[in-house]
Amino acid sequence: RTDSPAEAARMAAAPGGVVNVARAAELLDMGEAEAAHALAGHTFVDPAGRTVLAADYLSGNIRGKIEAAERAGLAANVAALTEVLPEQVGPMEIIPQLGATWIDPAHVEAFAKSELKTSATITRIPSLGVWEVDSGGYSNDVTAQTTYGTPDILPIRLLELALNGAAPVIYDEVWEDGRTRKVKNAGKTVAAEEKQNAIRDRFETWLWEDKDRADEVCAEFNRRFRSHCPRTGDGSHLTFPGLSDGVALWDHQKDAVDRIISDRRTILHHCVGAGKTLEILVGAMKLKQLGLAQKPLIAVPNHLLEQIAREARTAYPTGRFLIAGREEMAKDQKRLFAARCATGDW
Repeated sequence: RTDSPAEAARMAAAPGGVVNVARAAELLDMGEAEAAHALAGHTFVDPAGRTVLAADYLSGNIRGKIEAAERAGLAANVAALTEVLPEQVGPMEIIPQLGATWIDPAHVEAFAKSELKTSATITRIPSLGVWEVDSGGYSNDVTAQTTYGTPDILPIRLLELALNGAAPVIYDEVWEDGRTRKVKNAGKTVAAEEKQNAIRDRFETWLWEDKDRADEVCAEFNRRFRSHCPRTGDGSHLTFPGLSDGVALWDHQKDAVDRIISDRRTILHHCVGAGKTLEILVGAMKLKQLGLAQKPLIAVPNHLLEQIAREARTAYPTGRFLIAGREEMAKDQKRLFAARCATGDW
């Protein structure tokens, strides 16, 4: 039983986050309609008609969930999802690099036509992760060749290399020991690299010069990279029966406990002294109290066993802890210890 709607929602939730409202009503000792009203804010009804935990619903692909909620006419859901949608960025925060997968090849083609004066067809092969430029669209435009090319390499070739993250290398052929050998020409290679950098710099500016194109690129960037919200813990609603009055949890510790009881896998990646041991102890106790675990077990290094056992008894003076000390793990005592694990309510 519980008086907290948030805890009732957690206790009545399946592993996927779907809440059994009837079970939550039993835990709260109220009717289903009243329980559904009490759970508002802690749960949401998704477009499929399922009641799900708020932490699960307000994380993941938020943009996709907003679109689904709009189609279903769930205005309250749309408002809540919009609040957690990552901030959208504009041209000032986006650096468009040649070869970026979120840039439409059509824009690169338009750039080649506008700046390099070529009608080459440019395609990207996602399965191979490469860009291809056909050889039938090379241009003899003197201005483009002078600005973005060298006598040894065409601008369109430099563009193709940039799209695939490669740098140009210019070789000279020399006759040596009766055969032709290629030798890198450092001066010509540096000149080609400078022209390639000029193409990159011009592309980063050119892409934003047309408003419609800039809006399209920003929309695609935000759709791909500014749509997902990571799931975070929020332990502000939790209560901790049995916890010693002398032990006060910090906010981040409460959030960690919420994460422990709501996720099958949790890593407490805090610095030394941030209270990981207490988070583990309180998390295990909370799992037991909510009925989410029957026999929580904490495995620790041997040299820390007594210290953590002492902290457990300090945090929960009335708690029932079974400690696997050196004597309990002795050869003749293992069977007895295993039997106590199985039959006791620890």
